[in-house]
Amino acid sequence: MFTLRWNDQEKSFQNPVCLKDLIDDPAHQYFLAAVNDRHYELFQTVDKDAHIRFLDLTDDEATFTYEASLMYLLAMAMERTYQDATFRFFFSVSKSVYVEFIKGPALLSIKAVLSDLNLMMKQLIELDLPITRLTLSKKEAIQKLDPLKHADKIEAITLRPDGDVHMYECDGYYNYMYSHMVPSTGYLYKYRLRAYSPGFLLEMPRSDLHGDIPPFKDEPVFKEMLKEANRTALKHGAFTVKAINENSQGPGLKSLIAGTEKEHSEALEGIVKHIARRNEIRLIAVTGPSSSGKTTFTTRLLETLKAHHLSAQMISLDHYYKNRDDQVLIDGKRDLEHVEALDLERLQSDMQALIQGKTIELPHFDFNLGQRTGSTPLRLKPDEKVLIEGIHALNPRLLEEMDEHQILKIFISPHLQLRLDEHNPFRLTSLRLLRRLVRDAATRGSSVEDTLKMWPSVRRGEFKWIYPFIEDADIVFNSALHYEMGVLKAEIEALLTPIERTNPHFMTVNRLLKYLKYFIPIDPVNVPENSILREFIGH
Repeated sequence: MFTLRWNDQEKSFQNPVCLKDLIDDPAHQYFLAAVNDRHYELFQTVDKDAHIRFLDLTDDEATFTYEASLMYLLAMAMERTYQDATFRFFFSVSKSVYVEFIKGPALLSIKAVLSDLNLMMKQLIELDLPITRLTLSKKEAIQKLDPLKHADKIEAITLRPDGDVHMYECDGYYNYMYSHMVPSTGYLYKYRLRAYSPGFLLEMPRSDLHGDIPPFKDEPVFKEMLKEANRTALKHGAFTVKAINENSQGPGLKSLIAGTEKEHSEALEGIVKHIARRNEIRLIAVTGPSSSGKTTFTTRLLETLKAHHLSAQMISLDHYYKNRDDQVLIDGKRDLEHVEALDLERLQSDMQALIQGKTIELPHFDFNLGQRTGSTPLRLKPDEKVLIEGIHALNPRLLEEMDEHQILKIFISPHLQLRLDEHNPFRLTSLRLLRRLVRDAATRGSSVEDTLKMWPSVRRGEFKWIYPFIEDADIVFNSALHYEMGVLKAEIEALLTPIERTNPHFMTVNRLLKYLKYFIPIDPVNVPENSILREFIGH
């Protein structure tokens, strides 16, 4: 006998109970369950005392489950509609998954393809076909896949250190998206397909929008960055895990590291040459999401400017915080990420004065005291630039009084175009989270639990204060390093492995470990001292 508690109900059972049988959910509002704070698929059973929360699309993990399941459905529809076509998923353009054909349907336009796929997907959804999880040996899993169409997936399976493979079957279709899945195709009713040359977008619900599909917003700057990231990944033989592993041993490692670091140095040189050509630039604004490498990038940018006989004064936005008593309150709490937490009026006045050759009193802000504690005189030399870095650096509210032509806006973020197989690209957010976990443990004494607890708040701030202004950037800097997954594995795996299944963050940790286990570790001693990666691993 065991007792289950859910949705204000409590009931005892003698036999194992399937989770989805506990709720009356004909409209399919729930997609995952938290059983004693551990995530379960809805078709799994429970046979012990438990408190259960059923998760809808306002929850991150439920949304990840929906996303993976929808990609599975699209792949299934693609195979049934165009048997010879092969394609690749990418994260992420316009908050969507970008799909591009490797071998496409002959002589058909994208419009015709989307019409065919929509029809097939809707048929599969209406049939409400069950999706079943299977545990197979590597040999059995490989036998389920067509070697001509799924050579990439077979290659990924052979790299697994585990003996077993979890796959999902639906009406004779087999695939694995490295995630939890919904119980049946009928759950996947909310999506859009949109032509986006040369491929198309799979638009889906997002938890930050409370389960709604975001309105489409073209992101040509971001798209170009992803295209360039793909180009460099192919150039350095770092497009797949297998290729990276092969280059992570012997003489290939030195070449991989040198080539990747050279890309960063050349990109910095290009930015400085751009600044040198535009004499009117007086202020350089740098922003990017958490763990992008902004600090190291900014330091190296200043050094590169100096090498070209240019100079800039670095000013931290942190010193322009309002005193604690004057800061913005959100639900009764001070929100230091809000743009109004900064003294915008003084910041704008100071920047104008500096550019006009005047002396300002640069404020000092003490976070412990929550107030300013004096100031330092600052005056620019005639040709000197101002460099500011922070989450609001591209926000038009920050410097709305300045002329646009005087400002160079730089967005920095790691965009590692890496995949386990064509249907399973590595989530870009996961790379930043790994970086932050390593940094917080190495330099801030933070536990894995502390960092993971804070991460959702960090992500909300990024969506509110950083991502809306990506397309305003003049330059986008990709801070990813093709070899960094091996280094991060060497640094973080031992910290993640002890996290137990009962831990509320286990699902996130487990997802990270699933990716890390495919990589050969790389000794951090190989990382150059001025590498952006040093910002996270230290030394």
